[in-house]
Amino acid sequence: MHDLLQQMGKAVVCEESKQLGTRSRLWKYKDICHVLTRDKGTENIEGILLDMSGNGYLELSPTAFMNMCNLRFLKFFNVSTSGPGRVLLPSGLEFLPEELRYYHWEDYPLKSLPINFCPRNLVELRMPDSNLIQLWNQEKALESLKFLDLSYSFELTKVPDLSSAPNLEVLCLRGCSNLIEIPSSVGESKCLKEIDLEYCSKLHSIPQSICNLKSLTHLYISGCLNVKALPENMGDLELLKKLYISGSGIKTLPSSINQLRRLEELRCARCEGLTLPPLTGLSCVREIDLSDCGSVWFLTSLEDLFLGGNNFKATPASIKHLTELRGLLLKGCKRLKCLPELPSCLEDLDASDCTSLESASTSFLFLEHDDEKEAKRLKFHNCINLDKNVHDKVMEDVLNTHLLKHKIVELCIPGVEVPETMRYKNKSGSSLSFRLDQANLTGFSLCAVFDPKVFSHDHIIDISCIANFVGKSGHSSENFIFEALNFVLDPLYSEHVFLWNKLLDMEESFLEASFQFCVSRHSYEPKYHVDRDYDSIIMCGVHPIFREDRLSRDKKRSRIEEDKEDEPSLQRLKNKTENLRIRRMNHQELRLYIDHWHRRSNKLGLTIQRLLCKNSQMHGN
Repeated sequence: MHDLLQQMGKAVVCEESKQLGTRSRLWKYKDICHVLTRDKGTENIEGILLDMSGNGYLELSPTAFMNMCNLRFLKFFNVSTSGPGRVLLPSGLEFLPEELRYYHWEDYPLKSLPINFCPRNLVELRMPDSNLIQLWNQEKALESLKFLDLSYSFELTKVPDLSSAPNLEVLCLRGCSNLIEIPSSVGESKCLKEIDLEYCSKLHSIPQSICNLKSLTHLYISGCLNVKALPENMGDLELLKKLYISGSGIKTLPSSINQLRRLEELRCARCEGLTLPPLTGLSCVREIDLSDCGSVWFLTSLEDLFLGGNNFKATPASIKHLTELRGLLLKGCKRLKCLPELPSCLEDLDASDCTSLESASTSFLFLEHDDEKEAKRLKFHNCINLDKNVHDKVMEDVLNTHLLKHKIVELCIPGVEVPETMRYKNKSGSSLSFRLDQANLTGFSLCAVFDPKVFSHDHIIDISCIANFVGKSGHSSENFIFEALNFVLDPLYSEHVFLWNKLLDMEESFLEASFQFCVSRHSYEPKYHVDRDYDSIIMCGVHPIFREDRLSRDKKRSRIEEDKEDEPSLQRLKNKTENLRIRRMNHQELRLYIDHWHRRSNKLGLTIQRLLCKNSQMHGN
């Protein structure tokens, strides 16, 4: 419907006049060339939209827009920096209409805008990749301006006085590598919501006045190598949601950052020597990127934590208390030796290229949490120094999670063998088959050993398994594909084991099954196709998953809980009945209770102490 309306609108414009210069809108390259190169414009023209891609040169005279006093929309885009597709102004530009609301000109060739241009009505000014040194030499009225984009204008050295732009909402100066300073008048643009100064490599400071911007939600300073500090009063930016300082020269964050109650993302990657204050007040932060920094500080609200490339030898044990953590990236932490207990909510663990890693806890696979259905992915590729017992334990835990918890878990880890406990194995090939004589089949645990020396490409796209089944009703097939998107850009330097599972909803029991494993590489040139390689899978294994596995596990756990019912423990304390009984105790009863059991269990004592504090508050004692 949108295309049809557009065609109808263009048809209406074409019917306005046979004279191109008297139509209200121009969008065809040929028509625009005719009007602009011959100065055929009139007061009727209100909009010009010019796509220079695939077109030749357009050379304009200084007075090309002189007669277009009602021009409100002007957009030149896909302009080339050299060769065909360029817009040339060999004699400069003398005039731009005062009625302009929207002005977008990519690769603008001049050093400034016309000196007599009055931008009073301008709402959006977009001039990326321009040759501008400065917009104009004198102060201009900018009361309507809301969007200013001068990104990647490498020659730009000066930003106009922004005190005359009270309604400015977005200021984009990204990549202006010769820009030295931002005027303090930026603090007078009270409506500013976003400031992008990324890769302004000569910028030496951020003005203190920026802290006056109560509406600011996004501040990007990444790549500003010469910016050494943030303003002390950063905490005054009460609506700030995103703060990016990655790759800047900033060495420390002001303590007032804890006042940023609405901050959601903090990116500090590659800030060498960065030290952080205790981040105790950032209750809304969901993502922190501290890759290649060396500083670590945790917030219980975190969902994604990026610590790749750091030099620590162990992650803090307190990481297990991040009850909202979904993703933990430790890629390339070359000195990391130990990975402690992790929170049960964790879904993606990337410890790839941690070449010193010796031990890792996978107990989080078995911990109960609210969202038990979420898949989990563990990446240990190129972790060549994992202790053998730890390595075997990780494999065993993943396989047991497949069999006993019926959860989707995927693992990539160095190794040359299929887990010994897998029922069916082929130790010298990529395929196997077997008879299935049991009902209640719910899925398969699948294993493939990959040898990168055999594989003819640098990167894995995915590892797949094509399975064929024969049942009472005849022949059917199912294609199992390992979700290997995480491995696309990560070459493997030795044999690795891929262990994953597939859960199925099968109504019938199958008599026979055969499996063929392969490595798939997807290519889009010259057209989309998939290359499959079978020889690089040097060993494989399959273990059927039956409903009885889960049932027996649940029964076993139930018996264990019954046996322990008369033994006070942390698990019993977590029982709703026990909690209720403790909450109803008076202050003296709680004192006796904690004195009796604190000696038996430190964890239990700590938990009861928390309840005691709550009870004291309730009873006013």
